[in-house]
Amino acid sequence: MSRRVPQAVVDEILQRTSLVQLVGERVQLKKAGKDWKGLCPFHGEKTPSFTVSEEKGFYYCFGCKAGGTAFDFLMELDKLPFPEALRYLAGRAGIQLETQYFAEEAARAEKGEPLYTLLERTNEFFRRLLREDPGAEAARAYAARRGLAGDLAETFGIGWAPSGWQRLRDKLHSASVEAREALDAGILLKREEAGPLSWENLRDKFVDRLTFPIHDARGRIVGFGGRALLDDQQPKYLNSPTTAVFHKGKLLYNFHRARKAVAEKQAAIVVEGYMDTIALWRAGIENVVAPLGTALTADHARLIQRQTGEGGKAIVLFDADPAGRRAAFASLETILAEGLDPWCVFLENGKDPDEVLANEGKEALVAQIARPRPLLAEFLRHLLEIHSVHEVAGKLGALEEAAPVLSAIRNGVQREEALRALALALSLSEDAVRSELRRLGRRPARGPAEKSAAPAAPRPASFSGAERSLLSLYLQSAKVRQELEEQNVLELLSSVPLQRLYSVAREAAATLAGERGLALLFDRLGEDPTAAEALRAILAEPLGVPLDDEKGLAEALADTLQKLRRVQLQLQRERLRAELQEGPGSASQEDRPQLLRQLLDLERQLRQ
Repeated sequence: MSRRVPQAVVDEILQRTSLVQLVGERVQLKKAGKDWKGLCPFHGEKTPSFTVSEEKGFYYCFGCKAGGTAFDFLMELDKLPFPEALRYLAGRAGIQLETQYFAEEAARAEKGEPLYTLLERTNEFFRRLLREDPGAEAARAYAARRGLAGDLAETFGIGWAPSGWQRLRDKLHSASVEAREALDAGILLKREEAGPLSWENLRDKFVDRLTFPIHDARGRIVGFGGRALLDDQQPKYLNSPTTAVFHKGKLLYNFHRARKAVAEKQAAIVVEGYMDTIALWRAGIENVVAPLGTALTADHARLIQRQTGEGGKAIVLFDADPAGRRAAFASLETILAEGLDPWCVFLENGKDPDEVLANEGKEALVAQIARPRPLLAEFLRHLLEIHSVHEVAGKLGALEEAAPVLSAIRNGVQREEALRALALALSLSEDAVRSELRRLGRRPARGPAEKSAAPAAPRPASFSGAERSLLSLYLQSAKVRQELEEQNVLELLSSVPLQRLYSVAREAAATLAGERGLALLFDRLGEDPTAAEALRAILAEPLGVPLDDEKGLAEALADTLQKLRRVQLQLQRERLRAELQEGPGSASQEDRPQLLRQLLDLERQLRQ
């Protein structure tokens, strides 16, 4: 177990570090009163909004909200983990750190570094085979036909995994690599009928495929993608398995090369795979990335958002066929939830980037990509196409599909515009749309009419899907009630009726089991019809996890609590941001440093 680095040591490193000098090595700074200003290195901008205070030891960008100490600057700009940033700044400051502080980090590095080294060596082996091996003639011809030869092959490290099932295995064995290490790196697999771990029981993972090294954000090879050379070779694309360093849901292909261009353009073009990525790169478009055979995840969107800043563009360029459009629309909620502005490009006549580049040329491809359309508007248009919106059932179906997307929009103006457009398209009033979305358990922003109108009858409490899940689990599972006994659940609930429902349920916890227990709960809520209506809405939906599945219940509870706590952190962040904004009601100059520290701490927690 490592010892925590004492705060006094961290503070001394910061005191000995000139933040202006550190930042000034990467950013051109100019004096502005007591502070220094420059163009933010974390997002593209033309007017400086990036401020460095030597006196306070903080930097802050009023554009993208990035901010922090010298540690944060290195961790964000160079994607360094805290221990590496600490070592670097300690070295600059002339402070010797005790090695026991880093025992755990050293152990992780000791486990990870051999994998990075082995993967790098494997990539060199694949690349050399593509260049020189007589058996790679078909691979070389295929690469040339797809425009993957020469400098481009060098830039992207393209190689060839040889035919047969043991050439890489035998190469590694002869080089005295440990069998366990090769298996852990994901480049060899155990044979299906294999017994104990041994070289004889291993085989190559990639066979007779073009190989594409996959890098993490720091540019280290963490795995491979393999492209079949023949149409009947399945699967067409094959990725490394999950390993200690390879998690495809957290990685974007080409991100380490595209980072700078994404930041400069405040936009990332998200395509479907390696070939599309490289086609755009050939056309001179460098802010391009791709998921690794998965849907776009929250981790993917966060990677992009950290480079573009809040409100940066995520432009999805998928196939124009129904599957490609479905994938684009499926990414919409994730993109919006991370504060990005979603756009889309569906290439004309259903072609992919490679086809356009080969048949029509670079200018045609660039011209189409230069005309993206708002993905949210395309999604709403899609809903009108697939639902019979002249009928009540069709309107309800469209609203149900739109609900999670609208609730994910963080920008209030954008959310109101989307809600207004949907209401108009469905020939409904905005109040009717809001009412139906509330029924579906979502909370779009309230409009002026709704704020001023007094309801004629009790309406269900407005609550999110996570709140619904938490209360449903609590009401139906004694195990969950026991787990939540010592936790302050009330602070995670957004409205008084929901808090009332939970409080009464907790008081009656011993009698909740069975229909009779729930009937008693309804009796206790008799004086609060809004809470009773919320209870009916919650019980009307299936729990989603069998009550006898303890592991499933525990996972569902942990996921729900994580979502609710994240919402609380986001709300705290918005309140602090509002206080830090200049103008009436803003914080005093004396309070600003403390509030800024709190804001930075929240930003770090939300990035985890």
